[in-house]
Amino acid sequence: MKRSRRVIFTGLGAVLSLSLCYSAGADIYKWVDEEGNVVYSQQPPVDKEAETIKAPASIRSEEALQNLRDLKINNAKVDEKRKKQLEEKKQAVEESRVNEENCKKGEAMLASFSTRPTVQLVQEDGSRVRATEAERQQRIAEARAIIKEFCKE
Repeated sequence: MKRSRRVIFTGLGAVLSLSLCYSAGADIYKWVDEEGNVVYSQQPPVDKEAETIKAPASIRSEEALQNLRDLKINNAKVDEKRKKQLEEKKQAVEESRVNEENCKKGEAMLASFSTRPTVQLVQEDGSRVRATEAERQQRIAEARAIIKEFCKE
């Protein structure tokens, strides 16, 4: 019993598919019935005027596939361009953050070396030594160079 229903529904589906394919190019009729409802049908009304709506032109599948391929290629290019722009923006934001950080360090260094006549420098082994005036002036010059490079105001 279930098998026969499956065969019937499969056959019915095939018939409906064929009828839809046949009627795909047919005109459609539009009119308003007695109750004011808009009606669309493939058969014109017998007793009324109906507007004929032409079916769209048939689509050439090969041309449509090529258009689809072209759209996919174009979308991929647009996506790639957006990714590149986003990456460039992220890099610019990171560069700006680093520049601001370096600017603050340069300003702090300049303030430290400019306001104190005696400065201690930390050696590689962790010990501290008093900086000579020449070393202090060298560090002030380094701080000014850092400020000049990173503080863009």
